[in-house]
Amino acid sequence: MIATYSPDDNKLRLYAGGRLDAETYARVKAAGFKWAPVQSLFVAPAWTPEREDLLIDLCGAIGDEDTTLTDRAEVRADR
Repeated sequence: MIATYSPDDNKLRLYAGGRLDAETYARVKAAGFKWAPVQSLFVAPAWTPEREDLLIDLCGAIGDEDTTLTDRAEVRADR
């Protein structure tokens, strides 16, 4: 699993790389993450300390989001 944060939109993203087990899925949903099926990732609407702690627990670290707001807007426009 990979976790990222984008200061541009203040969102945390979790790239699971596969189906989550029931316990992990429940923790992710309870923290407020939503499944984004087109992007194949879980996204939280805003950063919180609790969400950060969860992602560090699951992934070990949170990296920078590689895509910018403009990149994501272009992908949405293409869809």
